Amino acid sequence: MMSLQHSYFGTLDIDDAEDDVCWEQELSANGKALQARLWADQSEPLNGALLDKFAAQLARLDQLDTEARTALAEYLDGDRTYISFHLEEIEDADYPEDPAEFAQAMRLKSVDLWSYDANGEDEGPHIIMDYNIDPENTDELLAVRLNADGKIEEINWES
Repeated sequence: MMSLQHSYFGTLDIDDAEDDVCWEQELSANGKALQARLWADQSEPLNGALLDKFAAQLARLDQLDTEARTALAEYLDGDRTYISFHLEEIEDADYPEDPAEFAQAMRLKSVDLWSYDANGEDEGPHIIMDYNIDPENTDELLAVRLNADGKIEEINWES
């Protein structure tokens, strides 16, 4: 049985993890509720130092959200395809056309803490913050990928 005790995450039982999620909690960023999950792989043991880094990032979630929205605005300013898609495809859409306003209007849906490289692309531990402009009408996300230290590395359009 693979378990680990951590001051922030509590007792983590990797063997009992459903779909590799060993911790799940509803949190808040800038006053908005979101789902946070810690992903672990049974073949790769969790370590306390990584969990400490993840806990530190969750402790500054409001700041991470603000930084991510700035990065999203820059991303959307450089490539307006995501905005155009939603303005054209969602009937009666009333989304801002300005990239900065659009980024502010997006909803942070979830924060996923990945303790392992699920894609086999040598990514290492990372954090994914999923943003959506209108969860009721679209499943299209902008995923902000950060390293375990909270540095933004890339943004990807996903569905």
